[in-house]
This record gives sequence, structure tokens and C-alpha cells, in this order.
Amino acid sequence: MMKTYTAVLPFLVLFLYGQKPISKFTGNYCSSESSNVFGFVNESTNDPTNYFWEFVGGLSATSTIENPVVTYPSSRTYVAKLIVGNANGSSTSTRTIKIASSASPRFF
Repeated sequence: MMKTYTAVLPFLVLFLYGQKPISKFTGNYCSSESSNVFGFVNESTNDPTNYFWEFVGGLSATSTIENPVVTYPSSRTYVAKLIVGNANGSSTSTRTIKIASSASPRFF
């Protein structure tokens, strides 16, 4: 009689092949002297190996480093997007950021 181990199989597949990353990020001003310089911090999970950032309205439109720094031309609302990937897939997160010269940035 042959035994089946179907309950164990999903765990083994995840253990052997890993999981796709989950995209997440935050950030803050880099210095008080130039309040439109903003540093982004990758907080993605499940070991991403590739990063692609898009900064709509930023002086640097894109980046492929894990934790980029971007200068924004003026105080207003901007959109930032992070796509992370690894051998198991990819994930995207998008946030709206309000840059204001006299206050902390606000994420929406």
C-alpha cells in the first residue's frame, strides 16, 4: 500500500522554492538644509534581489538601487513606486508623498 503525503507537499514547495517578495517602503528628508531631498528606504520582505523605483516628478525619474535618494523640484504632492523581484516573482507598491518645506513628509 502506497502512502501519500499531500499535506506536506505545499510546505516543501515553499521551502525549496522560496516566496515572491512583498514590496514595501518608507522614507524621510535627508537633511534640514535642503528639505526637498528625500531618502527612500526599502522595507520589502522575502529577500528581493532586484529593485526598480519610479519617482514621478522627481529630478531622478528612476533608480535600481535598494535605498535611493531623490531630489524633488518643489514642495507639492508626488508619487513614488517600487517594484521588487526575485526568482519567485515580483511585487509593486505605490505611495503618494506630500513634500512640504516646513513639515515632515506625509505618505498617503
